[in-house]
Amino acid sequence: MGRFGPGNTAALKHGLRSQREREKARRALAEEMREIIAAQLPETLPPGTPQLIDLAAVAAADVRQLHDYVQSQGGLISTRGQLRKCAEMMRAREHDLLSYFDRLGFGPRASAQVAALIGGNGKGNGLAGMLAGHQAAKALEAAR
Repeated sequence: MGRFGPGNTAALKHGLRSQREREKARRALAEEMREIIAAQLPETLPPGTPQLIDLAAVAAADVRQLHDYVQSQGGLISTRGQLRKCAEMMRAREHDLLSYFDRLGFGPRASAQVAALIGGNGKGNGLAGMLAGHQAAKALEAAR
């Protein structure tokens, strides 16, 4: 056992490397991302959405931290001309975040999916096409 008890900060020279300080900053960043994402959604949410918001908030916090790190290092290419090791992790977390956003209904891809569902693609597909087909079938049945 160490000679200092839990919570003692005697050995700290600065907070950048302190596990407790990093955890506190990480939690604050994730909460900030959670608030931003939740503010973009309607008040009534389908089941499972709060968990999806939590996943998106963590992914957004990861992406923000990775981008901050890369910017502080001068970009993705090191001084030796090599791609930084965090580049693949950053790409993967950005992909995850975009997937969460699609599922939450953010962005052009989600909008296009909703438009396709509602309006169809001109061939009678989608919700509007289904409704029109149902109404036409009802009219034919009523005419018989």
